[in-house]
Amino acid sequence: MKRNTFLILFALIVLFSACKQKENLQKIYNKAPIETLELTQTQWHLIKIGAIKPKLIREDQSINIVFDKDNLHFAGFSGCNRYFGNFNKKKSSIKLENIGATKMDCPENDMSIENKYLPLLDKVDNYTIHTDTLFLSQGIRILLIFIAKG
Repeated sequence: MKRNTFLILFALIVLFSACKQKENLQKIYNKAPIETLELTQTQWHLIKIGAIKPKLIREDQSINIVFDKDNLHFAGFSGCNRYFGNFNKKKSSIKLENIGATKMDCPENDMSIENKYLPLLDKVDNYTIHTDTLFLSQGIRILLIFIAKG
C-alpha cells in the first residue's frame, strides 16, 4: 500500500513538473512581442538550434540569415556554406522555400552543425520577434533562435 501511494505521488510530481515547464515556455513564447526590429533587412545570428548552442571551430564565423523584403529572398552562412532561398510571409506565418546551398568542404564539427541547421529551415512555419531576438518555430516548438547583429 505504501509503495502504491509513493508511486502515485511520484507520478503526480513528474506530471506537474512537465505541465509547469510547458506552461512556462508557452508564457514566454505567447507573450506579446515587442517588435523593435524588422524581420527583413536585419542580420540575424544564430544562438540556438533547439536547446543547443552551436559553436563553430572558427570563432570569427557565425551562422546567420538575412531576409530581403524587396524580392522576398533570404540568404546566409550555415557554418560551412552560403545558403539562400525564397520566403513567403503573412503576419507571423512564414514559409522558407527553394532552399539551396554551396557545397564547400569544412571541419567535421562545423559540417555537423550545418547538417542540423539547414533541414530545420524547411520546417519553419512561423516567427516571433522579441526586442532583438528572432524565434523561428514550427507550431509552438521553437526550432531556431537568432539575435540581431549590427
